[in-house]
Amino acid sequence: MVKGMKYTKRDTLYIGKDASFSLQANDDESGLGTLSCAVDEEDYRAYASSLTVDREGFHRIQYYASDKVNNQEDAKNMDFFVDLTPPKFIIISVFRP
Repeated sequence: MVKGMKYTKRDTLYIGKDASFSLQANDDESGLGTLSCAVDEEDYRAYASSLTVDREGFHRIQYYASDKVNNQEDAKNMDFFVDLTPPKFIIISVFRP
């Protein structure tokens, strides 16, 4: 789940400043063990709270869950673009009567 400013155009998710990602999982059998995640090329780490990516450009969050008897789902990913650049306003021509 993405909280904050976001916009999707075609297949690309754009997020703005201060947007964050929250992960959740459940296991009705043995119970949820851990959620693990990685941003870009970082190593996986235990997920504890929402994730924020504040570097402009394309990024990928990878994540998976495991249960209390160490069954692990296949990793999933979410690709997105952090857009921190404001639009530029330019005057194209000047009209004089």
